[in-house]
Amino acid sequence: MQYPRYDSMMRAAGLAGLAHEDWMQDWPIEVASGDRLMDFVGLLEAHRNDWELTFWFLDLVLESARERVDLAAFKAVLLETVYMAVGATRAPSLIDRLEYWACPDSPLDDAFEVSPIVREVLHKLKFSEPRI
Repeated sequence: MQYPRYDSMMRAAGLAGLAHEDWMQDWPIEVASGDRLMDFVGLLEAHRNDWELTFWFLDLVLESARERVDLAAFKAVLLETVYMAVGATRAPSLIDRLEYWACPDSPLDDAFEVSPIVREVLHKLKFSEPRI
């Protein structure tokens, strides 16, 4: 499976106006912010045709969403944005990231707060036609 190059992470950091240091093992998880969720959703939408940027922005959006106590208010926009972003290229590494966030083998009580949304996205992707 192909994963994004390091330079794409640096591009994503620059576009998002976020720090990136070599010691950051889990960027973008480490720089996620629930307060900037909609900014990050906008970046995910704007760069959905670039699977490498989508890879980084996907984690940034989902981790930021996890921080929101009002996550339910963002369900519809997250569902549609993540579906459109991943569906634009259907890159295997993006599907793999969705599988990680979906925690398909775990009960929802043991999964991420965003796992129900991600599971719904995966379901929609599975039953929709690929875009050409």
